[in-house]
Amino acid sequence: MLAECIVGLHIASYHFKGDYNNFNPGMYVVCDSYTAGSYFNSNSKTSLYVGKRYGYAGLKFTIGLVTGYPKPIVPLFGISKEIYKGYNITFVPNTKLGPALLHLTKEFN
Repeated sequence: MLAECIVGLHIASYHFKGDYNNFNPGMYVVCDSYTAGSYFNSNSKTSLYVGKRYGYAGLKFTIGLVTGYPKPIVPLFGISKEIYKGYNITFVPNTKLGPALLHLTKEFN
């Protein structure tokens, strides 16, 4: 049986504090709830990540690991909600790496 896959584009972020890069282009794929991708991060570096996506009550929770920050590999966590025809807003909470942010993506199935 073939995996159900979604291709997505990372677009932009809004940081609640600080002077961070808010243009974050990149791509990702989600297959059978596993995800992997790359994007130009808030520190103007390339990030690679892998993770798992869970769904509950219309929300998507992504947990994983990401590169491209001051430490070589750091935890990844976000809560997403579709806002319009494949466009999603993801909330990333405040961490030691930076302030909380909202991130915009577009998914294609």
